[in-house]
Amino acid sequence: IISGYKDGTFKPNKSISRGEFLTILSRVYGWEGVPVGETMGKFKDFNTFGPYKDVINYGISKGYIQGYPDRTFKPNNPISYKEVEIIMQRITNNKNFRWYNTAANALYQKDYRSKSYNSMNNHITRGEAVYMLYLINEWKYR
Repeated sequence: IISGYKDGTFKPNKSISRGEFLTILSRVYGWEGVPVGETMGKFKDFNTFGPYKDVINYGISKGYIQGYPDRTFKPNNPISYKEVEIIMQRITNNKNFRWYNTAANALYQKDYRSKSYNSMNNHITRGEAVYMLYLINEWKYR
């Protein structure tokens, strides 16, 4: 489900990009195939989608994620806690999903203080994203 880099590292403290986050979501939630309807033409920067093309198309077509008002998607940009919170509300169909619950769990269970306490516009790390998805889906892995 989760992969590291070619050099054998995972880099848990590195910000996760929008494309990387969607890739992990596709593996956790078993996004099979690409829904009908091509969304690539809607974005001026579609030529930067690279390996994320299918997961972006899937996420957009399902309404899980959106592009920016300037008609870009920016798949290589880091994703914020606020963006992740909104995406997870949509994917879990739970408007009460709050990133704060994951951050509080990490603080009290792992003695890790998330940068989200400073601002929800800060960027989520690879480790935090994986931890959140584990908490939400741990029943699958027992």
